[in-house]
Amino acid sequence: MLLFIGALAQGYQWASRYDGPGHGTDQAAGLALYHGVPYVAGSRSEPNGQKSLVALRHDPATGMLLSSSSYRLDTTGTTYGTALAVSSAGSVYIVGSALRGDDETR
Repeated sequence: MLLFIGALAQGYQWASRYDGPGHGTDQAAGLALYHGVPYVAGSRSEPNGQKSLVALRHDPATGMLLSSSSYRLDTTGTTYGTALAVSSAGSVYIVGSALRGDDETR
């Protein structure tokens, strides 16, 4: 499960949790802001125990999850998001690693 906390200079504002479909270990690896909107990238657990890259977008005022997207190279592999960036036009770019059996792609 991911825990994401929004804070102001005055202190704690909100907390948001994300639990992937596998209800296992979900990990955040990167954070970027676009006009104050937080984007988080990392990995989530799948029901079969594998990992998928995940990107999350939160409401900056409430912490509510606005959207999520995931990607996995194949059904037997593991895919991790390791960093992200958001362009001035609002496009999200994520880099990571994908493991497929003995093959590794970065």
